[in-house]
Amino acid sequence: MAGNTYKERVIVLRKTRLREADLVVTLLAEDGRQIRAVAKGALKPSGSFASRLELYSCADVLLVKGRSLDIVKEARLVDAHAQLRFDFDRSVCAAPMAELLAQATQDELPVERLFPMTQAALSCLESVDCSRTRLVMSAFLLKAASLLGFRPSLAHCTDCGRPREAGAPWMFSFSAGGMLCPECAVMHAAATAQPASAVLADALIHATFAQVAAMDVDQRSQVDLARFTGSWIQEHMTTLKSLPFACAL
Repeated sequence: MAGNTYKERVIVLRKTRLREADLVVTLLAEDGRQIRAVAKGALKPSGSFASRLELYSCADVLLVKGRSLDIVKEARLVDAHAQLRFDFDRSVCAAPMAELLAQATQDELPVERLFPMTQAALSCLESVDCSRTRLVMSAFLLKAASLLGFRPSLAHCTDCGRPREAGAPWMFSFSAGGMLCPECAVMHAAATAQPASAVLADALIHATFAQVAAMDVDQRSQVDLARFTGSWIQEHMTTLKSLPFACAL
């Protein structure tokens, strides 16, 4: 039994009812892998997991390997991130972040730097001014997509590699993979004029979350950026069902 037991620091991404009192929890492990495990009795108010495996929380867990799903034996709360569940605006923006990770990460496939970046993003979202919650959300989605191998080309033409020039009539193509110079854009019927969102997206990918939290971006631009980010993820990764609600606030 000892050889089947292991410890992990995790972030809770999703909870699904299994039986009357049991849950299947989808977790992001510290090395960027996804773990799906059964938390028996987690829905009981008096159970040991009731407050330790809430959505977006960070916990140290002891797991036992199972045939299909592992089993959570113990859990110790590290960071509850409670405001991401109790504050409406923060909760709406946290949902697409967790949804992307739950859909895009895999077991046995570590992703370097994904866990600490997620922890930093959740902490930032919990403390940032409510006027910038969508900005933090979009920054995380863009950074996570980049780490997972789907980074848009925002500083150079995705076709010819020419550096982007400020003030030039550049275009953006989701299907082509990024920015297009005026010469290359004529060969892409799907190219659209979205330079403002693309330039802001480039800045967010390179910024720390502390820098993102200090950016002064109006609400209209934040909504446009969130929709831009959602379109990119839908084109290359998956559809985030929770994201349109965040864009409609």
